[in-house]
Amino acid sequence: MSVWSRRDLTPSETTKFGPFVDEQFERIWGEAKSIKSIRMNLGVIYQYIPRNTLLVNITDLRIDDMVTKMKRDGMANGTINRKLDNISKSLKRAKKLRLITQLPEIERLKEGAGRDRR
Repeated sequence: MSVWSRRDLTPSETTKFGPFVDEQFERIWGEAKSIKSIRMNLGVIYQYIPRNTLLVNITDLRIDDMVTKMKRDGMANGTINRKLDNISKSLKRAKKLRLITQLPEIERLKEGAGRDRR
């Protein structure tokens, strides 16, 4: 059964982040090579934005708060950006399905040059 199948409320008032991502996982990341990394990233995200959070409550402020807490917890900017990428893809899917009316503004953090992998 779909996570947004209740008829008495509009989908945006009932759809929760974790169940939505679970249901739509294949549509969002089905072709990705790094499924294990994506699942690990989602596990970290759920520590900051719980699975039972309504999609409509994932706002600019909520994401900014998550980034602040991740930085305080010692995560590198690149690591945080990977989490933000996963949230962004999830919310874009929700918007496409008209479960949210607008996307929060998700600002990526500046990353270092990275490693030379030659």
